[in-house]
Amino acid sequence: MTTMYDPDPATLKKGAITAFFFVMGSAAFGPANFPDYWWLYGCFTVLIFIHTLYLIYRCESFTTFTLSILSSFVFSFGFAAAGLAHVVLLKDMGASGAEATAVNAGLIVAMLAIYASIYFSASKFFPFCMTGNRVSRTWVQSTGLSAGLIAGVGTLASAAFVDSVSELTSSAVAVMGTFFICVALLVYERHAIRGLRTLRSQEKSMPTPYTFMQIDEIRAARNRWWLGRLFKWLASWRESPGT
Repeated sequence: MTTMYDPDPATLKKGAITAFFFVMGSAAFGPANFPDYWWLYGCFTVLIFIHTLYLIYRCESFTTFTLSILSSFVFSFGFAAAGLAHVVLLKDMGASGAEATAVNAGLIVAMLAIYASIYFSASKFFPFCMTGNRVSRTWVQSTGLSAGLIAGVGTLASAAFVDSVSELTSSAVAVMGTFFICVALLVYERHAIRGLRTLRSQEKSMPTPYTFMQIDEIRAARNRWWLGRLFKWLASWRESPGT
């Protein structure tokens, strides 16, 4: 079974495209809540689109690809929760713009703090196997808490707290559920996040970075895709002497 940790050409393309739409969907809360900054959303869209093309047609770095896809899915839930919280506070709870913005920023900071604490904490298990500089995920059946259980318990606990201090609405529950999906994914993928940190550290002393286990198939597919051939030609033209 192919996954983002051991992608074949089709999985690589579908994963990058799906991640792009996840990111764009969650980022749309930004200009919706702050209409004066639509231009910023447009610039962000262009940058993410270019990065997505790079992941599909040029990237051979396992760590770059995997961190990009994993971060896209996880952070999309966090940013969506923050954006939805802004709307709920303004329209359902009568909060001021400053209060809504503060909660919005607080959720984002909390998400980044949880990610940083996982990324920089000690690794107890290395979830990848390597053949030379080729990497894939070691399949391990989870024996701890599942992502769904973490998200469900966190949502129920937060809902009980909100209900004790204010009127609980379905929108508020949606905010908490979305945020705890983000937290649950971070906890569930903690070993992979720490393992990717280890791989990136090891790469600094390597002549070539870690790449995909199925890199030969991916290269062959990129040679068949017309955009892959175009980007390869542009890269070779740019690197040719005298240009």
